[in-house]
Amino acid sequence: MSSNKTIFVFLSALILGLGTFTSANAQLMTLHTLDDLPKIKWRMGYVLIGVDNGDTNAFLTVRRLEHNGRTPRRSKGELTFTPNSYRIDLSGREAGFYLLGVPAGLYQITEVNYPYFDLPFRLSTTDQSEWRFFVEEGKTNYIGQLIVANERSRSTLDVNLLNRLATQWEQIHNDYQTLLAEFPLVSGVGSRDDFPEFLTAQ
Repeated sequence: MSSNKTIFVFLSALILGLGTFTSANAQLMTLHTLDDLPKIKWRMGYVLIGVDNGDTNAFLTVRRLEHNGRTPRRSKGELTFTPNSYRIDLSGREAGFYLLGVPAGLYQITEVNYPYFDLPFRLSTTDQSEWRFFVEEGKTNYIGQLIVANERSRSTLDVNLLNRLATQWEQIHNDYQTLLAEFPLVSGVGSRDDFPEFLTAQ
């Protein structure tokens, strides 16, 4: 084998190994309903996400960002991440709202993984603001409605994280009245959302 081919094979194995290492060392974020929701600790908040992932098994890769308020820091134009890496397993989840206890801060969903039969399918969302969310301490932070279309192919996937807080506001307050009395609902979506402040001012 030539030296160039040897280097290529080595680098390919190294990259594959690093990807496996990152995934294997990601901390699992567990989705909860109100029935099994644990109490959050100091400097944490709840994340509220709507899930409608069709009939697929899936997980999200989430990384914590260095930030100033809700603005991510960048280095040479690239987002600056902390070493913290997380994984949200959506497999077998029925459609509905779920809660997670998460340390306060700014986060980026960097990858959506929805296997197609026995084939892995990864969608990179590393620098897309709609896949970013902010967690405020002591609050219930709505981050969006995750929707995956049932129709798909081996090479395409229709998946979106949509801000539907305006239309889901009343339902959320009806279903989570006790929780929200202690941990008020705020918008944690990646783009600016003045709807909660507008309602509060009424």
